[in-house]
Amino acid sequence: MLYGTEVSELQGTRPSRDTEWEHTLQRIYWVRIELQELGRHPADDDIPNAPADAEGIARAEQRIGRRLPPSYRAFLARFDGWPRFFDGAALLGTRDLGKTSYADLAQAVFEANETPVPEGGPPSSRVRGYPGEMIPFGIDPEGTTLFAFDPTQVDSRGEMGVVAWIHEIGFRARSFDDFLVGILELCEADLDDARACPVASMTR
Repeated sequence: MLYGTEVSELQGTRPSRDTEWEHTLQRIYWVRIELQELGRHPADDDIPNAPADAEGIARAEQRIGRRLPPSYRAFLARFDGWPRFFDGAALLGTRDLGKTSYADLAQAVFEANETPVPEGGPPSSRVRGYPGEMIPFGIDPEGTTLFAFDPTQVDSRGEMGVVAWIHEIGFRARSFDDFLVGILELCEADLDDARACPVASMTR
C-alpha cells in the first residue's frame, strides 16, 4: 500500500524543512483512506502518477517560463501529478503545467469570482499563465476548485506563495508546504464530520 513503510518510518520523527510537503502529503493520503472506509470518498482515485524525469520537469518549466518552487519540483520527481487530489481537482503533472487551456480557465475563474485574498486584492488581473504571472498547478474540470502559484511572492528558498479557490472560498498560503497543511485541515474536518455521521452519503 502506498506510503505504508514510509509513514511507519516517520512516526516519532520530525520532518526536515525540505520534506515537510511529503510528510503532510502522507497524512492527507491516510485521512483519505479512512474517508473511503467510511464511505465519504471514492475508492478508485487515490493513486498518484509515477515520477517525472528531469527532462519532463525542464519542459514544463520552459512552457511556464520560469523555475517551479523547489517543493513542487520535488513533488514532481516523486509523483508526476495526482488526479482528483482534492475536491475533484488534480495536482498537475509535467504534461499539463503551463498549458494555455489551464491558464485561460484559471483566469476566467478568478475574474468571475474576484477571489478574496488577504493582500493585494483580487488576483484576476495577474492570472494568465505567462512568465511573471500566476501559475495554475491544480484545477478541476468545472473550475470550481483551483490552486495557483503566485510568483510575485517568493521567499529566500525560492518557494512561491499559493492562491487557492475552493467553491467560492479563497485563501492564501506562503508555500506549497503550507498549502498542503491547509488541505490536510480540510480533509481532517471532513473526517470529523464522517465520524460523527458514519452513514453519510458520498460527498467527493
